[in-house]
Amino acid sequence: MLHPTDDETAALRALAFPEGCLVLHPGSGSSEKNWPSEGFATLARTLGRGRPVLVIEGPADAAACAPVLKTKGARQVRGIPLRILGALLATSSLYVGNDSGVSHLAAAFGAPVLALFGPTNPEVWAPEGPRVRTLVAPAGILHELSADLVLAEAESLLAS
Repeated sequence: MLHPTDDETAALRALAFPEGCLVLHPGSGSSEKNWPSEGFATLARTLGRGRPVLVIEGPADAAACAPVLKTKGARQVRGIPLRILGALLATSSLYVGNDSGVSHLAAAFGAPVLALFGPTNPEVWAPEGPRVRTLVAPAGILHELSADLVLAEAESLLAS
């Protein structure tokens, strides 16, 4: 497991991101690997009650993030160094994302992770860690993964 250095922790504090937030990453390297943005917006509205919601936006993620960022109180995270992002993820109450590098980073820094899989095989590509769970879409089609199922799994991770 990776741990932030003192300098990385100080840099994170300077950015004033709250601890214990819900972190969502609606993007990935391919739109085919993205669960619908509306599902992430539902998570932000439902799980975000009483906790800050941060939305990670990579260089190719603007379209995937836009609906989620319309959620009241959601805050965009973009363009911060990788290790500082890892430090942020380490302080989160829950990270939910697609099959992406950010999901692996969250797991590596020990965050509770819910990784959503569609066309790729989680037996090969899932992040590893003691607090990682995966959900696989029926027939590999992410829009068929219900928001209720993702929400129930996310709530279970938050409770553990």
